[in-house]
Amino acid sequence: MEHKFFDEPRCHDPAFYEGRAAADHINQAASALRIHIAAAYAAYVARFHGVQSIGDFGAGTGGLLMLLQGSLLPEGVRLYGYDLCPANVAVAEERGLDVVQRDFVNEEVEWPDLLVMTETVEHLVDPHGFLKRIPRGTWVVFTVPLADDGKRHDKTHLWGWTEKSFPRMCMAAGFDVHIWDEMLDKFQALVGRKER
Repeated sequence: MEHKFFDEPRCHDPAFYEGRAAADHINQAASALRIHIAAAYAAYVARFHGVQSIGDFGAGTGGLLMLLQGSLLPEGVRLYGYDLCPANVAVAEERGLDVVQRDFVNEEVEWPDLLVMTETVEHLVDPHGFLKRIPRGTWVVFTVPLADDGKRHDKTHLWGWTEKSFPRMCMAAGFDVHIWDEMLDKFQALVGRKER
């Protein structure tokens, strides 16, 4: 089942993030393990499927990109990311990472061979439309909450999905699902490729 938690979104635009503190999820116990799992999936796809670029959309302070820099990626894979929060981008830049402030939903972006979105899809006003925009041939690694439902959810989440509805949404947008995994703390990971 899919859950929509809003009538008018109130916090998912660039103005919301102006003046907000950085959220360094890679150094927060609740998020760090999920980011490590997503990085492992991304490194696997890059290594075995000829990926030349990995883009982290909703990169935060660049934690996933830091992990990938130190992983077994094939030589020459370009790593970059986009985030809406200026404070997150500043921390990523201090770490020497290629993260820029960009509204990747409404602005022009460079599409990577492998798109990673960790706990980002549930914040999009129109996740269905965004998934349809992803170019054919793009690999994806998504992580989203599994516990969000009509009764309880994070107040910043606009959407929630069950273990069946999230893969179904991705398949309806043209993705073949290669891996679906229920992760710790009631999250789900999906690895797929846009085929249609």
